[in-house]
Amino acid sequence: MPSASSPGDTFPHGAEWVLESVKGRLLIEFSYITIEVAGDSITGYDGCNWFGGRSEDGKPVAVANGTFTSPSPLASTLRGCAGLEPVMEQEAAFREELGQAARFRMVNDQLELLNEAGEVTLVFAKQTELPGQSTGLEGTVWQPTGESGGDAAGSLAFLDGEMVAGTTVCRDFVATYQISEGGIGFPNIAMVGTAPNCSGALIESESRLTVTLGSDYAIAGDGDSRRLTLRSSEGGMQTLAPLPPAVEKLDAATWRLKAFVNRYPLEGFPTPRLEVMETLSDTEITLSIYESGVGGLGGCNSYGDGEFRVEGQSLTIEGLLATNMECVNPPGVMGQEMRYFDLLDAVTGFRIYGDRLFIHTDDGRAAVFEME
Repeated sequence: MPSASSPGDTFPHGAEWVLESVKGRLLIEFSYITIEVAGDSITGYDGCNWFGGRSEDGKPVAVANGTFTSPSPLASTLRGCAGLEPVMEQEAAFREELGQAARFRMVNDQLELLNEAGEVTLVFAKQTELPGQSTGLEGTVWQPTGESGGDAAGSLAFLDGEMVAGTTVCRDFVATYQISEGGIGFPNIAMVGTAPNCSGALIESESRLTVTLGSDYAIAGDGDSRRLTLRSSEGGMQTLAPLPPAVEKLDAATWRLKAFVNRYPLEGFPTPRLEVMETLSDTEITLSIYESGVGGLGGCNSYGDGEFRVEGQSLTIEGLLATNMECVNPPGVMGQEMRYFDLLDAVTGFRIYGDRLFIHTDDGRAAVFEME
């Protein structure tokens, strides 16, 4: 016989629970529904939308005497999940029973929620841990392996302690991330470009990578056999392997600018807001670093005679000289060029990931380049 909890048992706050059944009915194959209770709040994913809420009176959702009270109403995203009617019906049934839950009990490693009549309506299993360790990610660069489905294309570079950049089969992206208690979140993801030449299948593959930037991760193995596993809040899994740089040094290639990136601190938020500005069409901005100096194209004027210093991932550029032409087409080209030159004057660091180059300043300005 299973061993149920006594009324004095406490609720495992902060753990993530995966739904196994609704009123005795097993979930639809491949569907994924979760809850996490932390004090007076509850959050989760209902198979289509994310939801969450907090008790108005500040009392815990789950109390040691076995009482369980879900906040009402719960805020929710509004995705329709078109064409998935069975999933939507299951979502509605789950949300109804969650709202009517009155008690909880622990039976072995399962969490059961009961209604006022004492009927078990929702049964959860604790989320299994990913194999490996939740170790530091800063400075690591990865590529999808295709081991968990999807294409083995793209990249994911943890540039510093709060920002990542990467590529998909269609576009580049930048994002912020936050790690806490072994979990990981990506609160802001900004795509670069509109992917006009991508087919529906490629867009789906792109979405598979970016959506899987989720809630849990672990690293296992050593050297080339290292693997990063990401699990999203939707239950999707992505396996990534180390990505070697296409070139080891800045002076091994000429780099073409794709986009400017700004990050702004937001009061009360642990990660900054991102702003991405692509280069104007019909303009070309390049960066070439030679043993003798720095030069390239600014979109209107050419520049050169600059000096540079590289120490590890630090980069400084000084003494740039440019020609003095005035360009009127496309509109805004001179402002773009000034923005680029100002960025080069203030650059303090760089990172190469695959065939991409990311440079940044100490005040939050940055730029993404691709190898010519």
